[in-house]
Amino acid sequence: MANSVRSILDMIKRAKSIRQVRGDKLDKTSLADLYAGIELERLPVGEIFLHPDVEEELKELFGDNLKRSGPFMAETDEIRYIGSAWGADYYVTDEIPERTIIAATTPGLLTTGRGVAKLVLSQTNKHRWDHIEIETQGGKE
Repeated sequence: MANSVRSILDMIKRAKSIRQVRGDKLDKTSLADLYAGIELERLPVGEIFLHPDVEEELKELFGDNLKRSGPFMAETDEIRYIGSAWGADYYVTDEIPERTIIAATTPGLLTTGRGVAKLVLSQTNKHRWDHIEIETQGGKE
């Protein structure tokens, strides 16, 4: 399991485009917008990766609804499984920038270079989609 999670992170780093979502704090609206960033491409959300500084906010948001899946708990030095919610597995890793959550589609569909969305949390009270700006490996489109 840890190797497949590692390969998902590697594929995210090579993604052709990443949809940007910006929000103040982690709440159900900002998380739903993150999911929508992938679902707009008609892809399912499979994995969520977050920086450790967002972990407590996520646990507060989901409470008891963040389910641990028994034997599928991938634990490595770099990646830690924390549970499942809203149809996706959630992992904590230092490889994600601070105040950031990255969602990815399922591994088989991720190989297309699509299906990655990034939520960047700021300190303002404003939440919005940034539909126009899409990062690509060669710059912005």
